[in-house]
Amino acid sequence: MSCGALIILLTIFLSIRAVVGCRYITISDTSLSFINPYLHTYREILLSDITRVKIEVGRCVFLHIWNKQGKRNITEIALVPRKDLKEIGKIFKANNINIVN
Repeated sequence: MSCGALIILLTIFLSIRAVVGCRYITISDTSLSFINPYLHTYREILLSDITRVKIEVGRCVFLHIWNKQGKRNITEIALVPRKDLKEIGKIFKANNINIVN
């Protein structure tokens, strides 16, 4: 396989990953919703089902969520501005959700 073909495959892979990872969140009084505007997906989690949360900031922002059964769900939230992460943490604390470092 030539170098040009590898570059094209890498570009396609990174483009697909970017579209899949583009999510933003909305938080209401009772639920946390993940919305991908490009794929038109919507997923909702009740705040009462969440026991702890970890916000991982690196090249991308990931939200780790543990539910009452101990299952962990990792979601990339690429459309959430980094300056809003402190406010999101305050909302979790206000709902008695443990924030893990």
